[in-house]
Amino acid sequence: MGLFMQLLMYVTPILYSIDGIDPSLARFILINPLTPIVHNFRVCMFGVGDLMIWSWIASIVITIILLFVGIILYNKAERDFIDVI
Repeated sequence: MGLFMQLLMYVTPILYSIDGIDPSLARFILINPLTPIVHNFRVCMFGVGDLMIWSWIASIVITIILLFVGIILYNKAERDFIDVI
């Protein structure tokens, strides 16, 4: 999980713009749920570029799905975790 989080942070376009990336690589970067948030913040602050509304919606949907998966996994592991302690 730690490696995944580090990879997620390195792929998030904070110091570079998504517009300057090869379109074949941009598809993979847009999978990152933080990318539309950072990009839309940059557009609102600097007024350069277009808002990515569909990516924003996809980011919210992915986040909600991951939340529910996390809740389900936590509830399954919680039963066994009490026995370990």
